[in-house]
Amino acid sequence: MQYPEISIIIPVYNREKLISETLDSILAQSFKNWECIIVDDHSTDNTANEIAPYLKDYRFKFYRRPDHRNKGANTCRNFGLEKSNGSFVHWFDSDDLAHPDCLSIAFALLSKGKIDFCHYKRSVFRGEFDKQYKKYSSAIDPVKVDVANIEDIILNKLSFNTCNVIWKKSSLKDLRFNEDIIYADEWEYYTRLILHGLKGISISNELFFGRKHVDSTTYEFYHDHQGRRKSKIVASLILMNELKSKQKFSKILYDHFFQLGYFLRSEEIIKYLMDLKQIGSFQRRFYLFCVRNYDLIKPILRFKSKIT
Repeated sequence: MQYPEISIIIPVYNREKLISETLDSILAQSFKNWECIIVDDHSTDNTANEIAPYLKDYRFKFYRRPDHRNKGANTCRNFGLEKSNGSFVHWFDSDDLAHPDCLSIAFALLSKGKIDFCHYKRSVFRGEFDKQYKKYSSAIDPVKVDVANIEDIILNKLSFNTCNVIWKKSSLKDLRFNEDIIYADEWEYYTRLILHGLKGISISNELFFGRKHVDSTTYEFYHDHQGRRKSKIVASLILMNELKSKQKFSKILYDHFFQLGYFLRSEEIIKYLMDLKQIGSFQRRFYLFCVRNYDLIKPILRFKSKIT
């Protein structure tokens, strides 16, 4: 039996209208030695029926999240990883699309055995996707990425989305997605992987396309979905602890998280940062007043960096 080189893992929930287009983009890959593991988070629509025809191709495998495990995309991603057989792992979202040469270009770099991941560009679209793909013969402008780039990754200057990176499975070791987070999950997990020493390559090829729509988690976050916002706070606290333990907490990152704490109205984030800097009682009262009255003082606050 030939094992697949790349395991594609897709968590899915109520995507009957979008999942087929995503799976078609996998079938269209010029690189053929893959498996696609689809993990259904107990959908209540016809998602399973839409997936059924694809299962005639042995490379597609369909599972339902075990009842005893927590609901959520991250549980499905971790479960899919447990079921995977490939040497490399590519996490997809169930509404996104891949360039036909996505896997082949990334695999050409990963198969050399010297890197833990290959990162590439991702663009976004709304509505119908114009499948006029750019033609690439090889990777463009490969540059090294490691812990030295951690500021750019956290500040989203070097954007790590769920789907725009393929990982060497053995490099992940026992590190997994946090199953208690429902937003900013890849931001927390991928940053944590790099803080733990993983090194890779970033290329300029545009190889993935993210769909924007009203059911997306990003849309919900910026429209005050409290669960998504709480997850961003939890993810931030985890990352701040990692940065502290790895001694990578720069002034730029301190300022960024302080601003993020205001944006999220999070006393937890602000208190963590004040403890880190041992800020005095008068300033502590002032900063907490600002958080609690953010909507009133927002017009006069001048942020130094972009909130992401």
